[in-house]
Amino acid sequence: MKYPALAFLLALAIALTQFVDVKMASAFDTFTVTSTANGDDSDPSNPTCDNGTGVCTLAAAIEQASVDPDQDVINFNIPPSDPGCVPEPGFCFITPLPALPTVSNPAIIDGTTQPGYLDKPVIVIDA
Repeated sequence: MKYPALAFLLALAIALTQFVDVKMASAFDTFTVTSTANGDDSDPSNPTCDNGTGVCTLAAAIEQASVDPDQDVINFNIPPSDPGCVPEPGFCFITPLPALPTVSNPAIIDGTTQPGYLDKPVIVIDA
């Protein structure tokens, strides 16, 4: 054998993996809020954010993110034609009724993903 030390180290590394619980990094699940409406997720057991009317509300996205113990991301892409959006100055108001569900697992709620965001928030949670 040309490189016995390398072969030994490789065998040792393989043997050690049998005793160490190694968790592979997983990709984040991303849920995109598309409406200022209220409404829980129609089926939190499936991986689709939908309040039953074909839109993803903030409450539904939080519920979906809470199912997965890994960190998830909640983005925004609410169209300006949404009834909760005001064209000038370009804000979208989310008024959760009842209160939003508790975020029970790690989640990034990223308001900077809403179209129109430049240097100030354009998503307003009016609770």
